[in-house]
Amino acid sequence: MIGRASIGNPFIFAQIKSYFNNQTYSLPSINEKIDICLRHMQLSEEFIGEYATMHQMRKLYPHYLKGISNIKEVKMKLQTTKKLNEVKEIIINLME
Repeated sequence: MIGRASIGNPFIFAQIKSYFNNQTYSLPSINEKIDICLRHMQLSEEFIGEYATMHQMRKLYPHYLKGISNIKEVKMKLQTTKKLNEVKEIIINLME
């Protein structure tokens, strides 16, 4: 169950740790989610290359971008974009 919860939400591990240590936990901001998404893309590209990363990340964008208002158009662009650099630009623009 934790493995599935971590898809697009790697913050779950910090949340679990704080729960077991009786600490408070604050949800990650949109910018933190976007930073982690970009980091995931970068590491994936280094490991499996641009083409495979593009296909792998298409499944994960909705998880990383969950909670952002008016995101439907952005998700459509991310699904149809062919170059990783263009994807990065689209995601970075969400931070502004």
